[in-house]
Amino acid sequence: ETTEMDEDDRSADETIVEETDRILAIYIKQLIRSTTSLDLESDVRRRNKIATSGPNGALIETYGLIAQYSFELERSTLVDVYSGLLRLCLVEDVEAERVSGVILEDDRRTVCLRLAGEWLASRGRELLVDIVVEAVDRVWRETLFAGVDALPEDQTLSFDEDCAIRAIELLLFPGFENYREALVRCNIALRQFTLAKKLMAARELVEWFPTSVLEEMDLSDPVALNARHEFDAWVVYIN
Repeated sequence: ETTEMDEDDRSADETIVEETDRILAIYIKQLIRSTTSLDLESDVRRRNKIATSGPNGALIETYGLIAQYSFELERSTLVDVYSGLLRLCLVEDVEAERVSGVILEDDRRTVCLRLAGEWLASRGRELLVDIVVEAVDRVWRETLFAGVDALPEDQTLSFDEDCAIRAIELLLFPGFENYREALVRCNIALRQFTLAKKLMAARELVEWFPTSVLEEMDLSDPVALNARHEFDAWVVYIN
C-alpha cells in the first residue's frame, strides 16, 4: 500500500513538472514573438538603409528574460525554444545586413548566444552545442532543404542561400563551437547547392568558410579527416 502511494505521489509530481514546463515554454515563446515589435524602431531605420548599432535596450532585456526563464525548462523543451529564438535572430540579422549593407558585430544572434552562455552554460556544453545544431536544422529546413529542384543561376546570392550559409556561423561561436560539425554541414550545403546548380552559392560558401577552423581541427578524428578531404575536393572542383 505504501509503495502504491509513493508511486501515485511520483506520478503526480511528474505531472506537475510537465505542466509547469509546458506553461513556461508557452510564455517564453510569447516573449520570442514579442521581440519583433520590440525591434520595430531598428527595423524602420534598417529599411531606410541606416546602419544600427544592434538590438535596442528593450530587445536585449527581453532576450535576457528568455535565457533566464529557459534555464528552468526540461532539456528537450529548452533546445526547441532557444533554437527557435536563434533561428529568428539569424533571419532578421541577414535581412538587416542585406538591406543596410553593413554587418554588425553586436547583432541579435550574438547577443542571444552570449546570454545563453551566461545563463545556460552551467547545464553543460553539450546542451549549448545541441541548441545551435538544432537552430541550423531549423534554418535549413526552411532554406537549404525547402526544394532541391534545379533553378536558374542568379547573379546575386538569394536570401535563402545567404541564411543557409550564415547558419553555419552558429557552430563557430565561442563556447558553442563544434568545428567538425561545421565542416560536415559545409559539405552538406555544398552538395545541395551543386545538385540545384547553385554554383554561385557554393563558391560563396567555399570562400567564406574560415581557414582558421580548418587549421584548428583535430584530424585524428576519422569523421573530421574525411570531412576535410571532401572539402578540399570541393575547393578544387569549384575553382
